Amino acid sequence: MNRFLSSNITAVLLVVSTLLLSPSALAAGDKGGNLPIPPTSANATPAQNTPTLGSTYGGGIVFYVDRSGHGLIAAAVDQGYGPWNSASALCTNYRGGGFADWRLPSKDELHKIYLQKNLVTGVSSKVSYWCSQSKNANYAYDHAFLNSGIEGYSMKGNHQSIRAVRSF
Repeated sequence: MNRFLSSNITAVLLVVSTLLLSPSALAAGDKGGNLPIPPTSANATPAQNTPTLGSTYGGGIVFYVDRSGHGLIAAAVDQGYGPWNSASALCTNYRGGGFADWRLPSKDELHKIYLQKNLVTGVSSKVSYWCSQSKNANYAYDHAFLNSGIEGYSMKGNHQSIRAVRSF
């Protein structure tokens, strides 16, 4: 169960138990009986030790952090250069920082790396990177980090750069 869902369930249980144990809690209002407000996407705040964009964390470089303090890490180095069918294995076998949950990024995650390419060490602006999505039996999606960062697709047998990601 993810931390956000777990904290919401805990907050709801606390509210329900408060109401069951103290029916007057509803009427207490501002008289010391305030009920806890469970976190929502509108009022969720990142944890105090949330890593910042570009920081070294969890075996790589942070390139995305959402409002809840969770995010994505890119491996500190490319995992290789090769055809699409070997890209996923190179990422899942990577053990950067001692972590075993590395994977080939989705199209969206790869685009986020492109947007933060100046913060992620070793990302080359002269190559294309594979992502995890296949277009069909012969083609897979990639992202050219050249100039304007063209998202497209290439033959699966073509050689592209490979960079693993993981979540935190």
